[in-house]
Amino acid sequence: MCLRVNTCCCTNLRTGGLIIAWSNWILVVLIFGAWFFKDELPSILNPLWYDFIASILLPYGIYKNIRPPMLCWLITKAVFLVVLVIVLGQQLLEAPFSTAGEVFETIISVLLGGAFYGLMVYCWIVMFSLYLEIRAIANRPPTASQMMVEGV
Repeated sequence: MCLRVNTCCCTNLRTGGLIIAWSNWILVVLIFGAWFFKDELPSILNPLWYDFIASILLPYGIYKNIRPPMLCWLITKAVFLVVLVIVLGQQLLEAPFSTAGEVFETIISVLLGGAFYGLMVYCWIVMFSLYLEIRAIANRPPTASQMMVEGV
């Protein structure tokens, strides 16, 4: 499969996945903490709540080799990436190009948005690769030594 990596930034997939999971967890908690202190929590139907729940459950899923929390995060982030492409495209199409300053601001925002998007895609590919690795381990038949330990 073409969307698979074996390492994450010179570490194994599990370590890279945990780094991504905890950094995502911290970022989401900081965002919701800022909203909480501004007394402006989003409504329960806001998609950011799904991202919050998925990001909270992701480290647990990696530690315990449980796939559903990882799958929830992968789906949530895939939707986020699609929405991000639409927003960046809309921003580029609606950008005013009347002055040189506005052109420069548009170029900078597109470059920064593209860099952020690239980082998010890489993180998604790492987590997808880790998900496939955990799925392969779960679907592997038990070895003879495992069967003897389990008493099968």
